[in-house]
Amino acid sequence: MSSHDRAATATSIVEVLRTRADTNSEILLAIHLFKIEAQKPFLAVMYFVVGGFLVHAWLPSRLRPAFFVLLSLAGIVFLLGWPNGARVLALGGGLLVLCHLPIPMIFRVLLIVVVGGLLAMWRVESSAAFWPILGSMFMFRLMVYLYDLSHERRRPHEVLNFGAGITPDMSSGEIEARLQPFASDSVRVTYAGLVKECRKRHVLPVWIYLPMPGITEVSLKSSEIVDLAEEAGFVVVNLAKWSDGYDPAEVKLSATDYHANARGHQVITGRLYEIIRERPELLPPWTRKPR
Repeated sequence: MSSHDRAATATSIVEVLRTRADTNSEILLAIHLFKIEAQKPFLAVMYFVVGGFLVHAWLPSRLRPAFFVLLSLAGIVFLLGWPNGARVLALGGGLLVLCHLPIPMIFRVLLIVVVGGLLAMWRVESSAAFWPILGSMFMFRLMVYLYDLSHERRRPHEVLNFGAGITPDMSSGEIEARLQPFASDSVRVTYAGLVKECRKRHVLPVWIYLPMPGITEVSLKSSEIVDLAEEAGFVVVNLAKWSDGYDPAEVKLSATDYHANARGHQVITGRLYEIIRERPELLPPWTRKPR
């Protein structure tokens, strides 16, 4: 990506954030002027949400999930106060633990039904303020969550798309600008899916880092993308220095075509062969020869 493209991308990102901030400001103004839910702490909660959005928007993508969780937990305590907020966190956390018990799904469902019945009996004799919040958070969502767990319905690409706010009518430049803050998340999700599919088919997932000499402008730093591959579960082969000792013109097709030429492929093959001899675990077990 050229300096001009990077500047255009940064400008587009700032414009997106400015547009969303303006929208949030208008929502807050409308709530204040029309006194929506004036008898309840709705406006205070909205201030909390908008403030959290502004921090979330400027955080690095790798920190956003953790911040969102902390913001949500803090919002529960902020809205209900410590005693009731703690009850929601404790009971909600307990329900989620039941969803992930290492037992067949049918037994997890039965346990949650039993616990739900006990909570309903407790609710009849209690008028504490946390019950409506706990019910609205888990009553129906827990069923959907269990269904997704049992069917392994994971659609992280849709989550990323939703977070970036992409619509079909956007230009490719605007789509790229909106996706730029999610570069790490996108790679992480893609790599995790690839490793999962490999393991499902009993295939050894090997990831080879093979940068081409002369390319310095990339979306992710080399150390970051290698870390993402290792985090996903790939067996990583780092060929970052494969072209050391060669001029870029000697191993590339041309100055504008970053593919390796015949000499480049020969060098890559030699480097890879040396690493495989040193690390036989890179090959499937049945192909390894005794050393």
